[in-house]
Amino acid sequence: MSASDARGAPRVSGASAPPPSRRARLGVALAIGLASGAFTAFCLATAPIPSDFEFWWRAARLWTHGVNPYLLAPGAPGWPLPDRFFYPLPAVLVTVPFATLPLAVAGGLMSGAAAGLLAWALTAEQFGLLWLFASPSFVMALKVGQWSPLLCAAALLPALGWLAVVKPTIGAA
Repeated sequence: MSASDARGAPRVSGASAPPPSRRARLGVALAIGLASGAFTAFCLATAPIPSDFEFWWRAARLWTHGVNPYLLAPGAPGWPLPDRFFYPLPAVLVTVPFATLPLAVAGGLMSGAAAGLLAWALTAEQFGLLWLFASPSFVMALKVGQWSPLLCAAALLPALGWLAVVKPTIGAA
């Protein structure tokens, strides 16, 4: 004889739990987003070398003031970074809303939003994939302000698919 649940319906052995509620998902996404943003802000504020995010942030600041960041040589006035700017223009455009903020705040907000969106996407059916946020690769992406958390969220949330153009070498995959 098979076991039944409280309503008298038969229990299927190995059946998965119902998906998390929207409220629970939102709480987890907000918590992960806030923690990730705070970590990135701290790392960017204390880093002895430029982060990946600093390239887009500086390029967005220059672009909003009419300066073409692609023309500046490393170490030029307004471009104290060790390499030229080589990201596509969409990377600059996505960063423009953060350009007026200090570097650490801007990077923290962007990484926090990306992590929160990724947490929302990963918890659509279960919380079992949240281990990703403890992985060394995720922590390193936050530490240097990389696009990878945002691109992972874009891969999982169709409405964000347009973000693949910020890093076409990954977005094409």
